[in-house]
Amino acid sequence: MHGTRVYRLTVAGSEGNGSARLRHEYSRRNPFNCDSTRYLVQTTNGYWYVFDANTFQQINQGGVNGSIPGMAGDCEAFWHPTDPNKLWFTAQNGGMSFSEYDLTTGTSKTLFNLTGKLPPGFEATGRCSTLSEGRPSNDGRYWALACRQSVSFAYIGTIVYDREEDEVIGWALGGNWPNNVTISPRGNYVVFGADFSNGGASSGNYVMPRDAKSNSGYVPVSHKAFNQPQHMDTALGPNGEELLVYLAYDEDAGYLRAYDMATQASFRLPLTLYPTSGEACGAHISGIISEKRPGWVIVSTYASYANYGSQRPAATCRYMYDRVMAVELKPAGRVLHIAEHHSSGGPYFNEPQATSNSDGTRIVWASAFDGRAGAGSDNTESFMVGLPSFAIPDA
Repeated sequence: MHGTRVYRLTVAGSEGNGSARLRHEYSRRNPFNCDSTRYLVQTTNGYWYVFDANTFQQINQGGVNGSIPGMAGDCEAFWHPTDPNKLWFTAQNGGMSFSEYDLTTGTSKTLFNLTGKLPPGFEATGRCSTLSEGRPSNDGRYWALACRQSVSFAYIGTIVYDREEDEVIGWALGGNWPNNVTISPRGNYVVFGADFSNGGASSGNYVMPRDAKSNSGYVPVSHKAFNQPQHMDTALGPNGEELLVYLAYDEDAGYLRAYDMATQASFRLPLTLYPTSGEACGAHISGIISEKRPGWVIVSTYASYANYGSQRPAATCRYMYDRVMAVELKPAGRVLHIAEHHSSGGPYFNEPQATSNSDGTRIVWASAFDGRAGAGSDNTESFMVGLPSFAIPDA
């Protein structure tokens, strides 16, 4: 599209495990290391693999069929913010410690251990994680982690951990079980992505200062950013503001909005998912690009429908449907079309869930590439567009 070459980053089953799926993890995670020379992908059966970002070839790490030893399933995998050869991860579904894996030696060591460091009331904690969708601050110092029991997975509360000082500096004990938690890009705020299925009139999406301390849940020490539990991500604004970018399906007629965590003000962005009566589509948001390209997010849309859901996909091709776009974080900002992802958006792992490296020169999405010979409903792979550094302008 637009004369831009699309690269196929993965080939499902090529890792030797017979996996039907080989793709990047999610829109809110950066698949690339800090210098964009390596990328991280996962298979259907939970193994993790490292690939060379120039040759698109797997780099054998010595585990099963060359996978990374010790990493399995939902293990909160993050690249080191400054060392291109190191990865951070924890136990599957969360643990009491995080490890650091060195690609050059094939060995792991403890990054930090939370045992004995949690505040009163958190004694039953056996699992700490972002609940699959969060990430640490851009510099890797601050972490917001939901704490759960080991066996029952019951939610206990959320902590804020300072990796530099090796201590918990904030917490919210009890309260509604959030859908996910994350820290803001500069580490100043905790974002609770709430889920209405957990009940309670206080359900919503909340922002809490990192040093807040509450034994009555996060609501008393937070401010509500918005009501609906929709896809969202954190990002840096044009002037370095810490923003929460979200889909306002009911709040603002399907427009994307940005919420300033410091001022508590929000504004509409120039993209709606409700183009006309009875039509809509879904979307994911990635703020990874804003680390080095502040004022932008990557948005990928999917699963369009018309006639209030009775016709899927929508018969009319509209500019926001089935696209990967860069959206400027300004009220009258620009929307830059990057690619068409050629995926129906179903089942779940066929959703494009586009993301990028930290400067937006590598933009990745998942697709079964509908219509391609041999493609099935869940033969999902990752694809990429490479852009020059000037392609996405300063905001």
